[in-house]
Amino acid sequence: MKMAKILFSINAGLLGIVFFGVAGSFISRAKKINNYERVSLSLIKKNNVLKKKIQDYEFKLKKYENENSILSLKLEDKILRRPASYEPVDPKNDLVDLKTYRWDFSQLWSSAKESFRKKDYVRSAQYYQTILSAFPQHEKINDQLIYNAGIASYEARVYDSWAKNNFEKLLEEFPTSDHLRGAKLWIGLINLRQGEKKKFFNVVEEFRKKYRNTKEWELISGHYYEIYKNFKF
Repeated sequence: MKMAKILFSINAGLLGIVFFGVAGSFISRAKKINNYERVSLSLIKKNNVLKKKIQDYEFKLKKYENENSILSLKLEDKILRRPASYEPVDPKNDLVDLKTYRWDFSQLWSSAKESFRKKDYVRSAQYYQTILSAFPQHEKINDQLIYNAGIASYEARVYDSWAKNNFEKLLEEFPTSDHLRGAKLWIGLINLRQGEKKKFFNVVEEFRKKYRNTKEWELISGHYYEIYKNFKF
């Protein structure tokens, strides 16, 4: 009987040890899990804060990029609209005086067309040439403007080099222009004026072979045989 009590007491003690051991282990694990959860929640909060900061930085960066883009466009526009040079195109006979009056593109263009209309070709040529020199990248410079600049220079009779350069510029930069044939014909006339008879005759021959159904050929066809007789080599 006493032995049974002793065994019961030992078993109860062992069960108690096991129970409290298991309970202690469970409590310890529960504490660790709770700690992990707290750490995890803290990390999630910190991560959300970091995400918010990153979003804020990205927004500010985009804003700065947009502002920088706008400033760049304004600067580019200012550069294109500001004369690249104030030097006179004809220092010995400067009729434009850009340094004094600081004409903008529109004013120069208006004066060039008005002078041309009045057949003041020297003045018109200078205004056109100033446009091409002072505003070489302006958005309104097109084949028509360059063509008119060439004609004004030719008619001025003292700026053949400007005229030839402008017509050649048109041929190079605007190969599909409606003024292509006209530019070639003017170059031929410049060659003739400068005594380059062979070059002029070559232009006439090109028109005879390629452009017989054009208004340019009509202008010179009536004189072709006279030209052929005098300039054939």
